[in-house]
Amino acid sequence: MFSVNTNTGAMIALQYLNKTQGALAQNQNAINTGMRKNEILALTWERGDLAKDLGFNARITLYDTKNGEPRGIPLNKAAIAALTSIEPDAEQQAGRVFKRRNGEDWGQIRTAFENAVERAGLPDFRFHDLWHTAASHLAMRGSR
Repeated sequence: MFSVNTNTGAMIALQYLNKTQGALAQNQNAINTGMRKNEILALTWERGDLAKDLGFNARITLYDTKNGEPRGIPLNKAAIAALTSIEPDAEQQAGRVFKRRNGEDWGQIRTAFENAVERAGLPDFRFHDLWHTAASHLAMRGSR
């Protein structure tokens, strides 16, 4: 058994994800925004402003957060790319961002992520570690 840091583990896990756009976009957004699993699952198209301006002003406002306080999430180019890869036509941009093919809400992220982690051979790597990866990236860029 070997140990990997969260950044390396996150990149490896992404490579092993099923190439379903929804699962990949969920995990890419966790890495690039620091959003928690429940925040990602609760995300609606109405809360985001992708602003097609390469990310200079694109953001998401979260209202259902861990501490109950709204917070704005700036989106980098990778997060915007992940969201636009699953973005429906304008008339269908309503409700949850991540839905099942039948239109129902996505209940859990866990299955696709855990399968990817298992295929990658990453013991004890959790979805929450993607949040740590995002925090590390922000710290490396000098954010507080």
